[in-house]
Amino acid sequence: SVAVLMFLVWAWSRAVGRPAYALMDESTSALDVALEARCYTMCAAADITCISVGHRLTLVPFHEVALELDGQGGFTTRELHP
Repeated sequence: SVAVLMFLVWAWSRAVGRPAYALMDESTSALDVALEARCYTMCAAADITCISVGHRLTLVPFHEVALELDGQGGFTTRELHP
């Protein structure tokens, strides 16, 4: 529920202070799209830069650059909102 999520965000922020970055590995994959958006919006409001690993296209609006791995040790980056 949203109340549980908000409590977890509050507890996490108390435990680690005000982080500049959040590494999020499929962290919202079990959430519906609206709650996922709320999570990323809360991070943005707290000036937390999210570095995400995910497969959902719904993550794109909350990020500026994509890092794409080629499966052979190489990678490319691309701007998501040029």
